[in-house]
Amino acid sequence: MARDEFSAGVRLQLAQRVNHKCSNPDCRTATSGPKDNPEASINLGVAAHITAASPGGPRFNPSLEAQERTAITNGIWLCQNCAKLVDNDEARFPEKLLRDWKSATEAEALDQLGKSRPFPTPTAEGPAILRELQWESNPRFGFSFLFPAYWDREDPTNGDGNTYRHPRDSEIEVRAWGGYAVVSKDLFGWIQHTIEWLGCQGGFRLISDVPSGRHLVDFRETAHGVVEVRQQIEGRRIVYALETAGHELTAMQTFVQYGNIQVGILCRARAESYADYEDLFLRVSHSVRILRPNPTKSGESVSTLGERGGKNTHCSIEDISELGGIPLQGYAIHQALALNSFSNGTDGWILMLLDERLAGLAGGMHRDAYSPLRTMNVELDPSIWQVQQDDVKQALLLAVDEQCRILYSEQLGRESARLDRTYLYRDKRRPTFVVTRDYSIGAGSYNGPISYFLEVSAQGIRYVLPHGLMTSLKSAWAIVENNSPAEVIYKTCRPRPHKGGPPEADFEVVYELYRFENGHWAPESQREVGFWEYERSLDYGEFLSRFPHDQR
Repeated sequence: MARDEFSAGVRLQLAQRVNHKCSNPDCRTATSGPKDNPEASINLGVAAHITAASPGGPRFNPSLEAQERTAITNGIWLCQNCAKLVDNDEARFPEKLLRDWKSATEAEALDQLGKSRPFPTPTAEGPAILRELQWESNPRFGFSFLFPAYWDREDPTNGDGNTYRHPRDSEIEVRAWGGYAVVSKDLFGWIQHTIEWLGCQGGFRLISDVPSGRHLVDFRETAHGVVEVRQQIEGRRIVYALETAGHELTAMQTFVQYGNIQVGILCRARAESYADYEDLFLRVSHSVRILRPNPTKSGESVSTLGERGGKNTHCSIEDISELGGIPLQGYAIHQALALNSFSNGTDGWILMLLDERLAGLAGGMHRDAYSPLRTMNVELDPSIWQVQQDDVKQALLLAVDEQCRILYSEQLGRESARLDRTYLYRDKRRPTFVVTRDYSIGAGSYNGPISYFLEVSAQGIRYVLPHGLMTSLKSAWAIVENNSPAEVIYKTCRPRPHKGGPPEADFEVVYELYRFENGHWAPESQREVGFWEYERSLDYGEFLSRFPHDQR
């Protein structure tokens, strides 16, 4: 059967609509240029069929008529190498993927139309950056990535990743972070949530949304345990424009998910210089690699969890047990957050130890997309139901120095718990740690995880609020981040005795606000008759009306 070929006009239009560049986002090579003959040019591009031109070809669609197979809608412009690649591996390059490539490349070409590309500064920085890339690992979420070695490092406040900024322009940066799939359970839901949130920011404009290529995974979980293998998973990459502080930025954000672990890479620069860093950003984006399935386990070192440039510390369960005289058999290091002498009065770690059979509380602190509130969202540990309750060890909170000597220890009274880090004060070098204990068993809608705020300083460890803050169906709390220092709000609903009256008189709603004043956290509260249940977000306006700013 004869092939349904494109006309010369369709081939020309396919090439011109992408500026004669290959539509593979991992390639983007130029496909047209001059020959030595000043009156001739060379073409390395191919007008490839998305669905095959004849039966038996890759992605053939028998429902199409001949004029549909030869239409521009069924074509994609590729270089010769990529055209051969997509036709030789139909399973890896399905129809939808090719259509995504096509639309993204056309969108990029449209965005660049009529814009001049600035000349790079005449230095060797461009290629030098690529030569100076180094690997960084995130032990907590088990991934690695490349970063520019000489850029300035400033880690995010929650300790879940790293930020690297250009030493001469802080708007040029690379961020990498890990987290649990709390906001969205799947990759595309996560991306959609991100785009919706970005859409609420000033000047947001989506430029492209394409696959980010294949990312390596170095292990596989089997019925016999974790085995070392090399497999690949598909990621996703978006490029978008955003306005901040009166100027436009262009950002490239990569999304990778394996199980319930999500890894993000965000690279951004000023719009006028983005093209100079695009190759670097692509290299960083492609480098994401999944190393292992779980956080640090018993006996493993927590040395790489420290701040870059700090002393190399090797603290294992065995080291801590031997030096501290505390029997820790059966425990695993679930989390380790770094301490430093400038902020905490000592160099070392604050550790969360759990029974080695437990996975711990997933989730953590999350910023609300539509308000200044940061809330605690955790997922309970299902593994706790798979062991004998009277045999499970209590969670243990430790502070250790660089030599793994125990400075502080506390049994938390519950089996499962987690650590988070936040910043409540004007001085962002002064962190506050949030210790969340699982009280969700046995009391219905009035019980759930309870979070306690503590600080580590040269004077020791102290809890800074008068009581813990619960998250349940009848209680919730949040940190208000647009105030300096921050404020903490807490809302609960509880039964109240009364004599007759409507059903809602059986309950009261309590509003509490904590603000930092004269060196300590001062509480204010109001009580009202009524009924309330928590539905994933607090209404900050309720607290503004009850605790006006002029009274605070």
